[in-house]
Amino acid sequence: MPSQTRHIKAHEVAALPRGFTSTFDIKSVEFIDRAHNPFAENKIVCRGPKLYWQSCPKDFAREPLLIQSLLMHELCHVWQYETGRLSALVYLLFPSNWFYAYEVKSDASFDSYPIEKQADLLQDWFLVNSGEKPLRYDPHGPVPTLAWLNSVVPFNWEAR
Repeated sequence: MPSQTRHIKAHEVAALPRGFTSTFDIKSVEFIDRAHNPFAENKIVCRGPKLYWQSCPKDFAREPLLIQSLLMHELCHVWQYETGRLSALVYLLFPSNWFYAYEVKSDASFDSYPIEKQADLLQDWFLVNSGEKPLRYDPHGPVPTLAWLNSVVPFNWEAR
């Protein structure tokens, strides 16, 4: 059976913060409902604007905030590809890119974090600005505050 593909819909984009979605070609994002490769079963893989996402939701705007925040995490990778911060080779060559759960650092900048931690930061930025608690930080350190997330994440929060 061939895999299903679809592009992100305008109302899905409208449900996300414009301060982020306006910084890259979000209309080019394509969801491919299959594994990227046999070793990536049940994993979401980003390759440029293509998101290989098995059982991808049909409408992210109708999904709970947790699923929408996962979309933000994956869209961060699309943005990273488009801005030259990420390629498959860069990801593989630098093992620091493979780890999640960012640390809250008072002197941090977004670009000082590796690839997955940037995506985790964006995911928590979305959750906390939406009134939820952060989930993706290192639990052995301080809890990120709204002010800290807004100072580190390089996008403006604009109400959805």
